[in-house]
Amino acid sequence: MGWLVFVSTISLCLILPDSGVVTAILPGFRTAVTEKGFDYVRSVGIPILQKQISAMKIPDQSGEAGTPIGKIKYSLSNIKNGGLGIGASKITVAPGTGITVSLSGGSLKVNADWHYKMKSWPHISDHGSCSMSVSGLSLTFSVNIGKHSLPLSLALSR
Repeated sequence: MGWLVFVSTISLCLILPDSGVVTAILPGFRTAVTEKGFDYVRSVGIPILQKQISAMKIPDQSGEAGTPIGKIKYSLSNIKNGGLGIGASKITVAPGTGITVSLSGGSLKVNADWHYKMKSWPHISDHGSCSMSVSGLSLTFSVNIGKHSLPLSLALSR
């Protein structure tokens, strides 16, 4: 859902109509994206994306693992996003295909409750809570813009 909001923001807020391009044979429009447009999408879209990711529910995880002393049943529950940081962001033109969005220097904190129990004797078990953090995250994705079922011509520029 967050990606849809982000892509919709890019589509609606950045594409500036270029007048005088409509033809009688293949009606349509031509657009140009400017560096100011990219800056605007970053200033509006990144906070939306950050909010959407932060609100995502992370499902509980459980399973079994083999160890040298027997099988252990484990679970992680109540997994909560403790904070998401997006360091730098960049939107560039991907020639011939669309635009590329790069996020770097990201960080993520996650809090959860854990429990484990040995399946064999002496059936040792324990539980508690944990906090995990990851830094230096990077993500790059492309939004392809091109002809679909309707005649569509987009000209992207910096």
